[in-house]
Amino acid sequence: MKTTQMKTKWLVGLLILLLVAGNLVLGATVAGMTLQKRFHPFSVAMKKIKTLPPEERKAVHLIAKQEAPSLRQSLKAARAARLDLAAYIASPAYNRAEAQRRFDDLRTKTAQSQIIAETMFLDMADKLPPEDRAKLLDAQGK
Repeated sequence: MKTTQMKTKWLVGLLILLLVAGNLVLGATVAGMTLQKRFHPFSVAMKKIKTLPPEERKAVHLIAKQEAPSLRQSLKAARAARLDLAAYIASPAYNRAEAQRRFDDLRTKTAQSQIIAETMFLDMADKLPPEDRAKLLDAQGK
């Protein structure tokens, strides 16, 4: 009888521990997503764009709308390459040459994202007068 009660208490304690751990992971995930959105450079730039005069804002939004999907896709590929590299380096199958190849792949994908972002920025800057380009550049640097 005591053995059954002890097993039940142990299982209840384990279940409570798992629920608390799950809540901590969920809370950290939500906090991370919130902070990422709050400090994401693209969202900062979009806030600055909202301060532009309506005609210029419309032109810049059109560029952002056209280019954002390719930028998102490129950033997603770079993130996947970064995660792949991290997993490979931590794996028992680690080999320096393969790790270097994965670093090269990550560098290429990161550079592609940078090129897309720079092109999008310059396309936007082409549509703006100097004082508004300065606002856009200020948003880019923060």
